[in-house]
Amino acid sequence: MRKKDVLPWLLIVTDKEHLSFCKGAMSAKPYNPFGIKGIALLDEDRVGEKELVRLDSAIEYDIVCNDDNLKSYVLAEVVDEVFIALSDEKKEREL
Repeated sequence: MRKKDVLPWLLIVTDKEHLSFCKGAMSAKPYNPFGIKGIALLDEDRVGEKELVRLDSAIEYDIVCNDDNLKSYVLAEVVDEVFIALSDEKKEREL
């Protein structure tokens, strides 16, 4: 059971085409109740890098996995919610 003062962890699953949309969406008010676990950037090998949310912000998200290690990452880490931003074609192929 999760403690009241701890935010649920959210994993962002996306590709480079939808990354800008995700960064904007995650900085919006509806996602404030989540702690962002990181970004699964499926079509680029940038694991370990940080992604700046906006140029005028110091907020960064870690790129934690890609399509090669998404399953093992989710099994090994605490992830409460997943935000998926992919085209329907990519969802069928990748997920």
